[in-house]
Amino acid sequence: MVIGSLARGLAWLAAVAAFGCGGSGSNSSTNSGANPFVGTFTGTYAGVFTITSPEAQPQGSVAETGTFVFTAPTDTTIEVTATFAGTNGVSGTCTATADRNGDTASSDPTTQACSYSVTGGMQTNENSSSFSVSGDTVIDVLTGTFTGTNASGNYGGTFSGTWTLTPQ
Repeated sequence: MVIGSLARGLAWLAAVAAFGCGGSGSNSSTNSGANPFVGTFTGTYAGVFTITSPEAQPQGSVAETGTFVFTAPTDTTIEVTATFAGTNGVSGTCTATADRNGDTASSDPTTQACSYSVTGGMQTNENSSSFSVSGDTVIDVLTGTFTGTNASGNYGGTFSGTWTLTPQ
């Protein structure tokens, strides 16, 4: 069913968007000079999606989990790799980049894409993220679009949600 596969894929989509921030090390925004994005995080996603084609569907909600590894090639950039093998049938790994300014970061380039497998099909997400640090927690707010193919055919839509990332 398109909706079920889409719901599973959208959770992963949100995860992909989170790739914009990266790092390893301390995650406390109070560390003087330390990059608060650097480290390995466990992520929990909560979001909504709307299938807009082949025919519009009511908005749905989705939850997902993943592991995020953040690195900081420079003081003003971060890279993140997210890995998903969630209960929603999503499987894959994606990477993304972001520009960092202290305790915040934004996707750079603004829109980034990632493809992954969803139960019975493939999906590609294009999204942008904005990251912020609160204590040791990284928050990734994202929005985007998705397209995919499964046994029922092609589908597409929009999504938005938030990843809450806590250091491991």
